[in-house]
Amino acid sequence: RGMGLANVLAGIDAGADRFDASLGGMGGCPYAPGATGNVCTEEIVHALWRTTPVAELKLWGRALSRLEHDKETGLVWTVLGASDLLETGGGSLDGMVRELMTYAPDAKVIAIMQEERGRLHVELHAKAPHSATELARVFGATGTRERATFSTGSEGTLGEQARTVADKLRELLRTSR
Repeated sequence: RGMGLANVLAGIDAGADRFDASLGGMGGCPYAPGATGNVCTEEIVHALWRTTPVAELKLWGRALSRLEHDKETGLVWTVLGASDLLETGGGSLDGMVRELMTYAPDAKVIAIMQEERGRLHVELHAKAPHSATELARVFGATGTRERATFSTGSEGTLGEQARTVADKLRELLRTSR
């Protein structure tokens, strides 16, 4: 009894990304009238924000404020400098990527670009039918179909490196259709 919210949070930790919940007190199972166990959407949202560290939320804010989207190819990307990680206290962008992959239907491929020691480190996430490793092979990436990583050389500014990567990914996505 009363474990619905705890089960949702445990499911998220285990990798689940979809849940049924009630909205405004409405909802439930038509086959079991009066059954308990429904979780309010508001409670789930509150618990998620409550369990995400402030440093991570700040980093998400930086990443989301710089988010770019190519509607034609479904490529979504953002660029973070080394100062962003220092000023926000760091954190992980995995939760933000999960949210985008799940709830942004236009996002087919997501590139998180971060400055590391003067180089651009790229984490590429892809939804089927795309393959992150195939798309990033030209950059010498390693990883899986869903996630690949690679780093660029140190030629040019961070912005120039990011533009080069985004342009190449868009080109590859256009030709892979």
